[in-house]
Amino acid sequence: NSTISVPIRHRGGIHPKQHWLEVGGGESADVAVVPSNANMVYATTYSGIITRVNLATGEERQVGAYPHYTEGTEQRNLKYRWQWNFPIRVSKHNENVLYHTSNYVHKSIDEGSSWQIISEDLTRNIRAYQGIPGGPIQHDATGVEVYSTLFSFAESPFDAQELWVGSDDGRLNYTLDGGLSWLDVTPKNMPHEGTINHIELSTHERNTVFIVVYNYRYADFKPYIFKTTNQGKTWDKITNGIADNHFVRSFVHDVVNPDLLFAGTEYGMYVTLNGGDQWHPFQNNLPHTPITDMEIKDHTLVMSTQGRGFWSMDDISLLRAWTEADRKKSFHSYPITDTYKTNLGKGGGGRESPSAAPYQVEYAVWLLDTSQAIEAKIFNEQGEVIFERTHEKLEIGMNMFSWDMRQKAPFMVEDLMMMDMHHPGQGPSIPPGVYNLTLQQGDVSDEQPFQVLLDPNWASSNPDYVAQYNLAQEVAQLLNQSQQELQHLRDLGKNLQALVERDLDAELKSEIEKLAKQSKKLQDLIYQDKIKSSQDEINFERLFTNHLIRLYRVVLSQHGAPTAGELERWIDIQAEYQPFKKAYDEYINSGIKGLNAKLKEMQIDFFVEKAG
Repeated sequence: NSTISVPIRHRGGIHPKQHWLEVGGGESADVAVVPSNANMVYATTYSGIITRVNLATGEERQVGAYPHYTEGTEQRNLKYRWQWNFPIRVSKHNENVLYHTSNYVHKSIDEGSSWQIISEDLTRNIRAYQGIPGGPIQHDATGVEVYSTLFSFAESPFDAQELWVGSDDGRLNYTLDGGLSWLDVTPKNMPHEGTINHIELSTHERNTVFIVVYNYRYADFKPYIFKTTNQGKTWDKITNGIADNHFVRSFVHDVVNPDLLFAGTEYGMYVTLNGGDQWHPFQNNLPHTPITDMEIKDHTLVMSTQGRGFWSMDDISLLRAWTEADRKKSFHSYPITDTYKTNLGKGGGGRESPSAAPYQVEYAVWLLDTSQAIEAKIFNEQGEVIFERTHEKLEIGMNMFSWDMRQKAPFMVEDLMMMDMHHPGQGPSIPPGVYNLTLQQGDVSDEQPFQVLLDPNWASSNPDYVAQYNLAQEVAQLLNQSQQELQHLRDLGKNLQALVERDLDAELKSEIEKLAKQSKKLQDLIYQDKIKSSQDEINFERLFTNHLIRLYRVVLSQHGAPTAGELERWIDIQAEYQPFKKAYDEYINSGIKGLNAKLKEMQIDFFVEKAG
């Protein structure tokens, strides 16, 4: 019997529940958050209860308009009829103004300490339904059964004086003067006592309004979404494509693309890309469950379900950019959403998000021809290629790809016997800045610019990230070089051992055996091969490779300029590498090249001399 606040993403921790908060009210609550101070939360529950909670201080106060219990009371005798989950809103225009509804519209300008009624009873006020709810065995009047109430509320994004309310017994009203006068604009073709569950006022056109109505209490499970473009003078039903028994519970209109709408039904999600002319199922991995509420924040669609779960679609920018004309194009790419340098990533449930779109680069291309691969390249502001990939597995239609903002990982020998947490496995992460993606398929190409932005909560600057990136590149280069040299020594050792087993001159065979042993000694200078399990790292001395990887991992994890300790360790690591490098070069340039010359003269197969 509580409310809950759950982050879409967080920085991790001991347990995901440590990020959960109760925000007042009760299990039936509607919640309103003060825009300038997310710690100030208003939440409701039955009997008209409203709590005001300061999450920062823990202060909680009940600020309902008229505290009383409704159990055991005939509704016709109640002063106010509050539904179980009546709406509460903070004004879009003045956050000191609050609204909530019973069978009247209530307004407060002092954080709920006092309320004024700014409407008459705007319901049908059907007296026949206003006895004691429930029965014949048990009565119940917590609010679920309270009827003839104002069930939905919306404030115009254009005008603070324009307010809309819908009742659960089939009436829709609005005011243009802050409640002095109200106009009934109930659609003539909606169910007579249908519940107006949601009102959505367009942010694009002042006179455009959408309402969601359900009528399942009368065994009518049809979907009802109505749209007006003339402030309620006429209405059109826009549910083409929604299944006949999927009644609608929730709705949201995109603030960027006026033709992009989402509808939450009793059995899942629908989307329309043409303003409601045609709806399409939009489930993906979303369960077929009632979608009770939806909201769009930036480019993320967030929703709640009757299963009491929260779901989010990280990036709807592709839907915003899509047009029906794209279907006829053989090749078309789409704008890329700007992303952030941040360590946020874990989902609210304590697991990695299925898609961490805001924290990686996602790009999409529409194709009608998949016979040729797509070459993807990303350039920095200096015109340098910092990432490239060939996409060969393509599908006709939409193809989506992602990049973790990291360059190619350094080469590593296959059997590097260290704990996974000690294995770098990643390339340097690019700094914030402006980048450009090019996609090319045959002779057709397209470009999409995008930005990598600083996390606004952090103190690091762009120069800090550039310095960290430059150091990561330098360390990665040495790691790549030394690992290739290590692999080269291994390959040489195998080839030399194979030569020893051949029928060769004894003096030549002795020379080869000596070179084979020397190869192993060089490997032992930089790599500890006695480590066979994670615990072995305690038992045997760590060598150059271990120390270099350790430094690399620290540099990769930083979100800021390198520390003095990192820079000092980098100088020392490079010095530690020099004895091996000198011995390696001498081994290759004299011993191996000399042997190859002899083998070539004797017409015996010889092997590659260079690392890599």
